Amino acid sequence: MLKKVWSVCKHLSKNLKLINRPSQLTTSILSARFSTQMAENASSTSAVFVEKQDRFKCVVLDLGKDCHVCADDQFKEKMTRSIDSWKSDGVRAITTFIPSSLSHRIPTLLDLGFDFHHANPGYVLMLRWLSETDTNNFPAYANHYVGVSGFVVNEHDEVLVIQERFTSGKMVWKFPGGGADTGEHIAETAQREVFEETGIKSKFLGILAFRHMHGFRYGCSDFYFSCLMKAESNVIKKCDQEISKCAWIKLSELEKEDLYPTNRFILNAYNQYLSSKGTLIQLNSIPNYTNTGFHTAYCAGQVSPSPTQSSCL
Repeated sequence: MLKKVWSVCKHLSKNLKLINRPSQLTTSILSARFSTQMAENASSTSAVFVEKQDRFKCVVLDLGKDCHVCADDQFKEKMTRSIDSWKSDGVRAITTFIPSSLSHRIPTLLDLGFDFHHANPGYVLMLRWLSETDTNNFPAYANHYVGVSGFVVNEHDEVLVIQERFTSGKMVWKFPGGGADTGEHIAETAQREVFEETGIKSKFLGILAFRHMHGFRYGCSDFYFSCLMKAESNVIKKCDQEISKCAWIKLSELEKEDLYPTNRFILNAYNQYLSSKGTLIQLNSIPNYTNTGFHTAYCAGQVSPSPTQSSCL
């Protein structure tokens, strides 16, 4: 084993001129480890936190990074010096990620003029606006929910409906659906929610309608998309944890049922689509702004394919 290690080191030494004798192997390794440790120590004991400005002349400071390790009794002083330094460099704003393990530093940041921007499991993001000439236009955190339901129709002209297990009002039929997960497309949410709640597999055909409302939850607004889906199975296996009843109901019978206004609107949209042979809001694909992938885009009907590259990007 030692012969193999020495052979590799000897090969490297021909180009790097670092190791000429076996005895230098341990010395070289120790030297490299010492240099790394010195660099880490220099960073952690630096007078200020070092971060590059982004294109908006803002700084993002992640206190969870190893390079920003700082003793608690030195944190306030180091942060104060950093703020002064960034001000002199023309930094417009500072955002600071605080992991849960360092949440005891939040009071210090509040004392230094930071305020809460948002929180998620595992971290808090705090913001301080520095510019005295520019108005604070730092983007607010996400302020909308996205809900998606599936208007699922089978070959017997029946519509898939559910009654929720938990409701604050009258038990009425509605369409299966729920909230979109992070990074999930509308069509994917519709397929997933329909299957999770009813056990029915379905194919996305297009968006029938959508509702936009404000004051939905925690002061946020809400988009609710209704997707026309073609059933690819018929045997119902409802989710007992969420769903009280689930059934296929003839379209003519569903029209006689009491429905919430939004669901009545969706049912009417489907009937209008059938009577006028209307066009659904369909899924398209366009290059993203960095030309490294694609966005989903929706419009009434299909648009001719977009170029895979754009000269403006």
